Amino acid sequence: MELKVLNANARQVVPVEWNKDEVKAWVSQLIEPFNNQLFTDQTIPEAKEARAKLNGLSKQLNGWRIEQTRDYLAPVEKFKNEVDEIKDLIDTASKRIDGVVKDYQTREQEEKRCLIGDIYSKVFNDLYALVPLDKIFNQKWLNKAYTEKLVEKELTAIKDKIAEDIAVIDTTFTDENENLEVKTEYFKSLNLATTLSEYNRRKEYRKHLEERAKQEQAEAEKQPTRHETQATEQVAEEEKEQPKTVTLSANGDILTKPKTYEMSFRITATKEQLLALREFFENNDIQYEKI
Repeated sequence: MELKVLNANARQVVPVEWNKDEVKAWVSQLIEPFNNQLFTDQTIPEAKEARAKLNGLSKQLNGWRIEQTRDYLAPVEKFKNEVDEIKDLIDTASKRIDGVVKDYQTREQEEKRCLIGDIYSKVFNDLYALVPLDKIFNQKWLNKAYTEKLVEKELTAIKDKIAEDIAVIDTTFTDENENLEVKTEYFKSLNLATTLSEYNRRKEYRKHLEERAKQEQAEAEKQPTRHETQATEQVAEEEKEQPKTVTLSANGDILTKPKTYEMSFRITATKEQLLALREFFENNDIQYEKI
């Protein structure tokens, strides 16, 4: 369908003519006194009056322009509305057809995806559980240009690369636990370089934790326990504060009886160790009682 303008010979736009020079001269005369004038308190009223006139004229000009433009463009607006009316008819039909086409394309892609799934099952028969199709799926396989043979070729290449990576892991990590850890990480990304980098990072972190634990244990073994420290400090303090008990023998010799102390603590030991401890107390005249 050829589009034609029927009144093509009458398309010459006639310029809008108005008293521009007269209005411009009046405005120039009005603002002339204020171009280089320094305003003072005495000239402020005059400036306000001039500003009001200028603002009024500006508003008048703008309103007049809008009115003239609306009338001037009325034929153009009418033409635009007529074209839009026909365009709406076209767009409505196009949207309906677009829905039909997209529905067909969706069904076609779903059928292609099912076909790709069958090819994948055949190629990845022994790795089906470890490598889901969604993990390696390529949207370009849904294009018509990708034939079944081409899809199968690319899936086979992916599987061969995975097999090569697994062989490298089996050769490098002979320890069963390390091998399982690396493979578990590998099947998350299917990227051997990324897997090895993450494994080394974790290994260094575990090594750091082990070294710190050993260091903390060594420092703890060098220091006495809290209870031992408190007991030692208590005995030392009491020895400072309390004098020894002094008695006289029958012949007048001075006998010094050692000061006794009381301490409470809980013991965890075997039966044999407890019996030996009780025997030690009794042999050394140490008084004890159950808590």
